[in-house]
Amino acid sequence: MIHYLKGKFVEIVNNTKNRIILVMEVNQIGYELQITSKLAKKISDRKSDQIKVFIHMQIREDCQILYGFIDKLEQEIFRQLVNITGIGAQLSITLLNTLGSEELIKAVCSGDIKTLSKSPGVGKKTAERIILELNSKLLKLMELFEIKAESSFCISYEGMLEDIQLTLLSLGYSHKEVNLATTYLQNNKFLLKKIDIEELLRVAITWLSNNSY
Repeated sequence: MIHYLKGKFVEIVNNTKNRIILVMEVNQIGYELQITSKLAKKISDRKSDQIKVFIHMQIREDCQILYGFIDKLEQEIFRQLVNITGIGAQLSITLLNTLGSEELIKAVCSGDIKTLSKSPGVGKKTAERIILELNSKLLKLMELFEIKAESSFCISYEGMLEDIQLTLLSLGYSHKEVNLATTYLQNNKFLLKKIDIEELLRVAITWLSNNSY
């Protein structure tokens, strides 16, 4: 696995599929990398200079593709995105190009479907799936990369469930009932659509009302 490449910037071109391609020379070997617009802007005036690009390598049966990123954070967000079923490399690049690393983290952690949907190719259902699968993972990235400015926007699903449990206990439900309701929330597909904590609490109370123990 290649973590980064360090070498001479040769040129940036837009290929026939309108993707941003960086050509860089490392130890007399020319590499082609698909890169994000943020990286392209940073290095566009540094021709022949030494640059460092963080890499994700995708291996297919017919080819190997290198993707280049401006920093470790952008690299890691991309890797998390492509691990989601139905979210390919090109949509992941588009999300990063449209929102940037920190705005993308902010949108995911705050459950902001509208902001995520600004990215071409990302509809409501896709945005919901990204939020559901990446929320807790991006929270960990925030801690790792010390992104403090955005922390107030982040609500982890684990945190929401804990808040719901405490609220249910304060309303007089037993620990057994609370645990059963929490399991229901975790296993039910409605989580893909109901991201708001107040809505989840209402669903839990309704479920408990219909399932007395």
